[in-house]
Amino acid sequence: MPNDTTKSAPDERAMLQPCPFCGVVPYSCWTSIGNVRWLHGPNDCALSNANIHDAAAWNTRTPPQVKALVWGLTSYRMPEVECVLGTYRISGARDYGFNCHIGRNALEMSDGRTNFATIDDAKAAAQADYTRRILEALA
Repeated sequence: MPNDTTKSAPDERAMLQPCPFCGVVPYSCWTSIGNVRWLHGPNDCALSNANIHDAAAWNTRTPPQVKALVWGLTSYRMPEVECVLGTYRISGARDYGFNCHIGRNALEMSDGRTNFATIDDAKAAAQADYTRRILEALA
């Protein structure tokens, strides 16, 4: 329950864009002590619970960019990449499809299949998985 020194500022909520890190639309409030504005998100995103004095500055922030994986080749001439999460490895053959694993876990397509039509499709799945995991860790 808010105390007497806290007021909501619903007119500014319409001006604030969602947090580019967690997606929550924050709200602003101020206290009579120092007139400090705070943005709050229900997901406890440390980046959306930021002290802010300018709604325009908040709205122009951009989400973090995750670097592209840089692929090398295994001794079997198949793509692999080592990263902070482990090693993504692609295996398979053109006739049967390609699999992509990180550790013992096979990456799946949205329909649950694990055979990708091309090596580029398997690389794209690895990049998407890597990006998702990194952004989740930052949230």
